[in-house]
Amino acid sequence: MTYPSGTIVTRKIKGEKEDWHLKGNALCTSIFKIDLEKCENIVFVGDEDETIKIISVPPLKNQKMFTIKKDLENGHTFNPQFHLEEKPLPLEEQREYTVKQTDEIEEKVSRMEEAFKTLPFEIMPESDLKEEIKKLGLDHFVDPHFPPRDTSIH
Repeated sequence: MTYPSGTIVTRKIKGEKEDWHLKGNALCTSIFKIDLEKCENIVFVGDEDETIKIISVPPLKNQKMFTIKKDLENGHTFNPQFHLEEKPLPLEEQREYTVKQTDEIEEKVSRMEEAFKTLPFEIMPESDLKEEIKKLGLDHFVDPHFPPRDTSIH
């Protein structure tokens, strides 16, 4: 499930067990609540007597939340109720994160600009270009003639 903020909840099924993960892609704390009250023959692994779990995941983290176990031999009914609440970080923390990300992007752009000044990237085969990008320790190409800066817009 993908939420509008970009937060993603996934289930990894391994036979009778399911691992539930939450990947936070926003500057907010994600609070995930699941209720198994309307399920039959399904339990939380390690908390078999519990029917409700509330998990808090920090901003921009990928975290396993819990594992459930289904009774495959006797049958089961899977009808969970769940809810995601997202609490934004305070504005000052958001600004700090934005500044940090901007600095990291600027550093990557500068490295790429410097490296590609001497390379004919416009006519290089794609495979060679990908190799050069890997050598720089980067994960994607940034055009040094049109970097992602405010000055490129004008």
